[in-house]
Amino acid sequence: MTQTLAIASQKGGSGKTTVAVNLAYALASARWNVLLIDADPQGGVGASLSQKARNASGFYDFLTGKKSANQQGAGPEDSPDMNQEGEKLARQRSEVSAAAEPEDSPNMKQGAIDESTGLDRSGEVEAFILPTRLPKFSIMPVGSHSSDDFFETIPAERQLEMQLHRFFTLLKSVERFDLIIFDTPALTCPITGPIASVCSHLLLPQQAEPLSQRGISNALRFLAKIREKGRTETKLAGILLTMLDVDDPDAHDFEKEFRMLLPCEFVLETVIPRDRSFFRASRAGAPIALLKRGRNVGAKSFEKLARELESRLGLELQPEKDDLIEEDDFTRLMD
Repeated sequence: MTQTLAIASQKGGSGKTTVAVNLAYALASARWNVLLIDADPQGGVGASLSQKARNASGFYDFLTGKKSANQQGAGPEDSPDMNQEGEKLARQRSEVSAAAEPEDSPNMKQGAIDESTGLDRSGEVEAFILPTRLPKFSIMPVGSHSSDDFFETIPAERQLEMQLHRFFTLLKSVERFDLIIFDTPALTCPITGPIASVCSHLLLPQQAEPLSQRGISNALRFLAKIREKGRTETKLAGILLTMLDVDDPDAHDFEKEFRMLLPCEFVLETVIPRDRSFFRASRAGAPIALLKRGRNVGAKSFEKLARELESRLGLELQPEKDDLIEEDDFTRLMD
């Protein structure tokens, strides 16, 4: 069964995208099939990996009804004029559906097979997925420009939930992924709640500094709220302390105090250290494990995090070994 994980933070600067990229890489290196989706309009995942990902069609293109430009040989129906007209009609249909259809209507339950045509529609979403050099690791970029279009005319909450429900249904029908990770915007962004409410788990990175204590209560209220509205019981995968200065005694005192504030099962044992190598890895378009060889401290922390989260996320069956490319065979995930 495919598990889904939303990674969200109260504010910027917590290392959320760094966590998303490096956790996805660590789990894929452990031979889990992982898809990382960049749902943050800032496009940090693509910026961290390659120019190709920054310019490719992606998540918000799908939500706004655009066709993927990632495939070659688009026909005349993919011209800008046709796309704009198609998007207009799609929005009109969605508005009518959102106003008229009850939650248990057939359209709300529509799967990857279009009952009216018998066609498999899973390819609609798979066209937005990009491979990397690590066979078990794929990404869906944020989209080239469509996030701006989306937030200029963001749908009503009910319509947005329907769009995301259809997206998840098509995405899970691809079937080859063990885990789908979403790098979401800040908790205050209107799309973060709907995404988290349809995910099975939520991971909350928190910067290891006193100010982060003030935001943790808001984050837990956010989780309670999405559980009330969501169709699934979103579970807390854990609160992850990030950017801990391991050479600062005050930072370790803060960690102890932070853990005393919350039930032990809320806060993950793994801590991500402050390390300038993460910045250099992002500039190089690679996870930290590929930047510094010899199992560096940053890479080890994400290997530990991956092991800790496997059971929490329900990834309990050991994946089969295959002809996984060795790390020494490449230094970047994408061209």
